[in-house]
Amino acid sequence: MLNNTNLINNKLKDFAINITASVLLIGMTQLVVYPLLGRWLSTAEYGTMLTLIGIMNAVGSSFGGALNNAKILLASQYDKEHLSGDSNIFAVFSSIACFIFAFCLSSIIQHKIEPNNALIGIVSMLVFFRAFYSAAFRIKINYKRVLISNLFGVLGYAVGILLVYYSSCWILAFLCGELFPCIYVSNKSFILREPFKTTSLLKQLSTRFGFYFVSNGLTYIITYMDRFFLFPILGSTAVSTYTTASLLGKMAGIALTPITGVLLSYYCKEGNITKKQLGRRLLVFSFISLLVYSIIVAFGYPILVLLYPTLAPLAKPYFYVANLGSIILLLGDSILPTVLRYAKPQWAAIVQATFAIFYILIGIGGMMWNGLFGYCIAVLAVNILRLLMLVAVSFYSIAKGNMTEMGCTEID
Repeated sequence: MLNNTNLINNKLKDFAINITASVLLIGMTQLVVYPLLGRWLSTAEYGTMLTLIGIMNAVGSSFGGALNNAKILLASQYDKEHLSGDSNIFAVFSSIACFIFAFCLSSIIQHKIEPNNALIGIVSMLVFFRAFYSAAFRIKINYKRVLISNLFGVLGYAVGILLVYYSSCWILAFLCGELFPCIYVSNKSFILREPFKTTSLLKQLSTRFGFYFVSNGLTYIITYMDRFFLFPILGSTAVSTYTTASLLGKMAGIALTPITGVLLSYYCKEGNITKKQLGRRLLVFSFISLLVYSIIVAFGYPILVLLYPTLAPLAKPYFYVANLGSIILLLGDSILPTVLRYAKPQWAAIVQATFAIFYILIGIGGMMWNGLFGYCIAVLAVNILRLLMLVAVSFYSIAKGNMTEMGCTEID
């Protein structure tokens, strides 16, 4: 076991590598791919595209993220009992489900069946593949491979955006952007090489997958809820406007999301922590969130004008409140690993389900009250509610000592 100093140094190094990996990929998508597509497509077409991408990512990440977390948290149990299996059986059925869900939902959204819907289903499968099988890099805590995987993603998007330029088929950018890292992951993930069989831990994996699927599914649905919610009620132009207004806050959230993966990997090395230790962590997370929002307020809008010259004026009235809502969501996401680590498995699902219910109710109320601006206020309110619930569950679980049985291998 590493001593505390080495553990802290490794954790800081992994934070740096993981954030770098995320920033490179997010920089490519949010600073190159999306702005170019925003200029090549009309405002309405761009809003429809964003909605379809939301479906693709929400479906693939829900299945992939749930199986990823379940695998990480039971990894040491499999090692302890010298077992190997289960994962690839889940992966086959999950990938098929991803295609079916993504294909059907995209057809419903567009009120028609077309070849692009099948491509959206395929990309959703690739999203699942990368989200799940990259768990191998987190189990072994090898974040250099996460970085290389994302570099493959950058290359894929570069090739994809060139194909879009010559073909006018926007889905090709995302097909290449997911396919390239999947090729790398397939060569490096030991999970893919596990036997296609069941073990005595199948029930435990199934139970955790079920809880985390509900939690992850709600998380990703909520992440893209603005698109799913606004599209049928306020239209595709409202999707484009709100997505542009909240862009920088969401970029920060996506860029810092890998921190939660690192935290979960290292939290499984810890024993009990005290409420005082949790309080210090919350202060650090809160300071980082405040700093990010201050930077967005100070420098964000000119950047938005540069990236989206036609959409930025439409987004300006919603810019500050929309980004504040995104930052509060980010702060809640930074606390979620604590709930996954120290609370009973069902708590994460309960919090997310409660959040989703209030999101729908308050979101509809906000839109009825004051259109898109009312929706922005509603999102801010429900994100604050989610944050308070996550904090309360974290302190309650640590006070009660409701430790979940975790599983991670030793650091190599």
